[in-house]
Amino acid sequence: MKIAFDIDDCITQTAQTFCRYYTSIYGKNLSVNELTSRSGKFEDTGLISKNQVKKIKESYHKDRVFRNIKPYSGSVVILKNLSKEKIYFITTRNDYFQTDLEADTRYWFQKYDIYNYDLVFTQDKSKVLEDLGIELFVED
Repeated sequence: MKIAFDIDDCITQTAQTFCRYYTSIYGKNLSVNELTSRSGKFEDTGLISKNQVKKIKESYHKDRVFRNIKPYSGSVVILKNLSKEKIYFITTRNDYFQTDLEADTRYWFQKYDIYNYDLVFTQDKSKVLEDLGIELFVED
């Protein structure tokens, strides 16, 4: 069976990390529950501007946040078990320079001893899922 996973807020605590950065930069608390939007974009909540998101993502790049982002409890064990067969990670990550983003994402997988996977960056997950013949997709 071909299985694929989203990364952010599915296996990693991306929204929590974003909230911590927001609080650190702007001195205001922002909860994960407030960041929910149909588009999945933080700026579409109406609580923060595109410029604020851009500033946070610039800090992500500087700090190489995706090398150290925390996984959800149990997710690494599950992924290690599943990666005995090839698994796929399909993400719309576009947080900073693509080459650094891919390197940092791959570093994270290596750090947690997750191997035997394909990593796809896309803005059209449904097309990639269809093209790869994915039978099960785990999304946040």
